[in-house]
Amino acid sequence: MTRSEKFLSVLRIATKKKRDAARVAIETEHKLNEYEKKLSELRGFRSEYTLGSHAGNQSMTAKQLQERQRFIRQLDEGINILSNKVEGQRQNSHLDKQAWLDAHKHSDAMDKLMGKIRKMEICLDESREANELDDRAQYHRMNT
Repeated sequence: MTRSEKFLSVLRIATKKKRDAARVAIETEHKLNEYEKKLSELRGFRSEYTLGSHAGNQSMTAKQLQERQRFIRQLDEGINILSNKVEGQRQNSHLDKQAWLDAHKHSDAMDKLMGKIRKMEICLDESREANELDDRAQYHRMNT
């Protein structure tokens, strides 16, 4: 078994790790986009609700006003929770992208190393063939 054949399994592992890291980074980015979209929708809903209910404040009873304020507080709490989730997901996304970049660099380095190993094997094969031809030629000269 040649060196390049032995090294091929290492190269396959590095390529698989790169592919897996890319998949994870993409999934994390999609999740971040979903959270950001939900947060934007929730903020928009809160804004519409508070603007829309300001117009009707004069005709509200005290109980309705309290319920409206309670609902706005719940929206604010939900926005805060989702904002924290977005920030955490943003950090996860950054870490997963970095992991992919590291795996990509490692895989590229393994590809280059495989190329060098194959090149070296070709040179060694050519050198062996040249030596064999020289030996045969020398043998023929000595025997003729």
